[in-house]
Amino acid sequence: MVPAKVVINAIASQRLHQGYLWVLAHQIQTWPAGICPGDLVEVHSEQQQCLGYGYVNPLSQIGIRMLYTPIARLGSGIPDEARELGRKLDRARSQRVFLTKETNAWRLVWSEADGLPGLICDYYAPFLVVQFITQGMEKRKNYIVDWLISRCKPAGIYERSDGHGRRLEGLPAKQGWIWFPGEAAPEPETEIFEGPIKYRVNLAKGQKTGFYLDQRAARRCLREQKINGIALDVFANSGGFSLAAVWAGASQVLALDTSAQALAHLEQNTRLNRMQHAIHVRKENAFAYLSEAVKQKKKYSTIILDPPPFTRSKAELADAMRGYRELHRRASQLLHPQGLLLTCSCSHHVTRKAFAEIALQGVSNTGRKLKIITQFGPDRDHPEKSQLPESRYLNCILGKVI
Repeated sequence: MVPAKVVINAIASQRLHQGYLWVLAHQIQTWPAGICPGDLVEVHSEQQQCLGYGYVNPLSQIGIRMLYTPIARLGSGIPDEARELGRKLDRARSQRVFLTKETNAWRLVWSEADGLPGLICDYYAPFLVVQFITQGMEKRKNYIVDWLISRCKPAGIYERSDGHGRRLEGLPAKQGWIWFPGEAAPEPETEIFEGPIKYRVNLAKGQKTGFYLDQRAARRCLREQKINGIALDVFANSGGFSLAAVWAGASQVLALDTSAQALAHLEQNTRLNRMQHAIHVRKENAFAYLSEAVKQKKKYSTIILDPPPFTRSKAELADAMRGYRELHRRASQLLHPQGLLLTCSCSHHVTRKAFAEIALQGVSNTGRKLKIITQFGPDRDHPEKSQLPESRYLNCILGKVI
């Protein structure tokens, strides 16, 4: 079936020429009759130039997500979707080969950044975990699963399509095995490694698709430091930074989190790495603990701040910045002179520059200074697309408080 034609306005056309992959609903001038969510359309400018192909969702604020360039079409005018999806997936896979020496877990497909908007696929050896976030990717699920089975040869494919994005697309949550060999479904757990450290990952209950793969660069950065004394891991989750701090030389780590489930998982990982003697867990609110620790004049050689998102919208940005400022103010009061601070933000509304400024302000409010050693984002399996600010969501700073 030949895709219907959709005409978009000049602003949207210009943004597509610049590499942007979204067309907002109000930028679409004509909606073809009978169009259904997930259908492929041929996108045209007001001058009737073909700009490529994307899938639609008339129910979403993002009306079209672009998938293919104009050269994808065959003589019949219809893109060969199996071929084009396979080509994109092959390219994404080839760009992650460099990770195989360091780890056996990485992001295989990162949505728009890999030209596959609405699709996330993570590898946790020997399994794959997938998220089909949009109507368009849900409609192309069979193509994608067939490719994953034939090219990646996993021991099973687990679906975690349970996020907020699917609700916005009008899709129900889905979770569970969508493919496995044999008759009995495997347990949704595996053991991965990252450099010298091992982790147990629960594909069904772990954060995101099972683990914070996007923080690999930050964990590596921390492992490479020389840490003496006691470290404080404020939002510890399953213990990635706590374990890295011990590996870097910390004599003890106090790991805080409000989730009993996360702390139980953290303790499992400490036993796996034989670090239970050095890591002590406490179920406690981060801000409450920091305030009390300041009153008690406690001191740490290293502090790690990796909170959940303080904002998911521009409307919440001012409150989020106040929260970040206060967090850094309290943390700086607990650090020894020349103490190491690793701090992170995971909201694309907080730019790299803004995050650095608010961290500097928070520390300076205590009469101290933050000397930034390095600032970075996620590892290379989470590529950032310059035309899509939403892909630049993770900001990390390593510095010393003097």
